[in-house]
Amino acid sequence: MTGRLYRDFPLGEINVGPYGAFPHLITYNGERYRAESTLLIVNGCRMETCDCGTWYLNWKAGHFDLVGKQRSRRPPGCAN
Repeated sequence: MTGRLYRDFPLGEINVGPYGAFPHLITYNGERYRAESTLLIVNGCRMETCDCGTWYLNWKAGHFDLVGKQRSRRPPGCAN
C-alpha cells in the first residue's frame, strides 16, 4: 500500500513457463494477491530447478512467512 519495494523474496525468482510443446504445454499462474490481504500466493517453478508448486506466504512484521506449499506438475525434463 505504501509502494515500498522489497527485494528479499524467500523463493528467489519464479518461472511461470510455458514448458513443453503443444498440446502438452504447462504454464503456471505466477503471483496472486489482494491489497487488503497479507497473503501472497505464488504458483510456478523456482528458477533453474524442478521445485514446482504453489506457495502460500503471509506478510508479517516486514517479511514473508511460508504457511504452506502444494506441489504441482513438473515440466518435461524433470525427474519424478
